[in-house]
Amino acid sequence: MNIRQALQAEHSKAQIQRIVDYIGEDAASFDELMQVYFEGPAQLTQRAAWAMQFCARKHPPLVTPYLPRMLAFLRGEVHDAVKRNTFRLLEEVPLPEPLWGEIADLAFACLQDPKTAVAIRCFAMSVLYRIVQQVPELGHELRLVIEANMPYGEKAFLARGRKILRLLDRQRDAGFR
Repeated sequence: MNIRQALQAEHSKAQIQRIVDYIGEDAASFDELMQVYFEGPAQLTQRAAWAMQFCARKHPPLVTPYLPRMLAFLRGEVHDAVKRNTFRLLEEVPLPEPLWGEIADLAFACLQDPKTAVAIRCFAMSVLYRIVQQVPELGHELRLVIEANMPYGEKAFLARGRKILRLLDRQRDAGFR
């Protein structure tokens, strides 16, 4: 299967599933998908991000070598669908310790920007909480940012924010600071 052509041919969940099934655990096929993700054009990058997120859920080690480049890519001008799928991915895959700072910076930037789509902000909150599990001192900053944005948040933001605040409270009550 030519992944670029498959992404161009059809935009549907069924097509994404066919691509994900084709890639399986094959690093070379995943690399082909990631080249489309990075090279575009924008519409194909969005579709590749969707497929990439599903591939990485099934086989997390496939995405690890691409994480530094993905983080740099997210700092540029990318469509919300790419950010959304990438942050959703970061909720679930192992996050290498050397990237925690860069991931946290990106996630805080998204979380604090009211112009960022609510789904991205919610995924960023969850990613930050994952990092707080390893770097508890970030918990206070995460709490402050969530609380500062709660009065203006959409329903999804409020729901995720309350959930993360409860988790932070439990973590604090358990003796982690």
